[in-house]
Amino acid sequence: MTAHGCVRMTGEDLLALRPQLGGMIGRTLPTSLLKHGDEQTIAAVACIGRAIQNSDLGTTDFTNWGVLAAPRFLGRTTMLSAVRRFFAEGAWGVSPHMIPHRSLHAISGTLSQALAIHGPNLGIGGGPGCASEALLAVAAMVGRDPLPGVWAVFTGWDPEPMPGQDEPVGARPVCSAVALALRAADPSWRGLRLRVAPTKTRTNGDCVSVEALCDWLESSPATTGGWRLDCGGAVELTPGVASICCIHAKRLAA
Repeated sequence: MTAHGCVRMTGEDLLALRPQLGGMIGRTLPTSLLKHGDEQTIAAVACIGRAIQNSDLGTTDFTNWGVLAAPRFLGRTTMLSAVRRFFAEGAWGVSPHMIPHRSLHAISGTLSQALAIHGPNLGIGGGPGCASEALLAVAAMVGRDPLPGVWAVFTGWDPEPMPGQDEPVGARPVCSAVALALRAADPSWRGLRLRVAPTKTRTNGDCVSVEALCDWLESSPATTGGWRLDCGGAVELTPGVASICCIHAKRLAA
């Protein structure tokens, strides 16, 4: 694994972050690219930006890389409001930006444009088990010619914000995102390693999720983390000598 980063942010944090995203990834981004983007898309760009800033990827050409994004229930909250407007106002009440910015492939498509990637970009899953599905997909994709690397991005809300409902006390919705820059296995690599195993091995019994990955990365772990995959098998993250990059909203300005 060449670079990695994670973020946890509220909706207000993500709204304030939008104007800063171009600087975070070191590129000039057109205003239209992120203007209508889902909050999970903003979190995905932010954690990739931080991963690039805290690694040796600042001058990397990502043209031939791939992108796999595993959002959990992307756009569901916005879609609920759009359906209500459709019944009240008809088709004119629904924004044409819903499909390109709030559907499964929106995050991977946006990231491919932001990083000028011409390799494959795919949205994986979309439901509770999307992290498991994405890890299996990225294991099959990493190392395949002509891909020099793959960005694997996981996003999701906990708890999921619901329009028209009061926010529960002590349970403010937080959007988590993890970005992993993955390359084919290299025996000389001394940094963080990711391994997808066909059978269960050294797991804690929990299923992998964006929150589980964030928790492990934030803990500056000295031991291997392992989780089971919904679709069978397990995934392991093994620490090495590389530093681990994790950020919260309060540390973005640092």
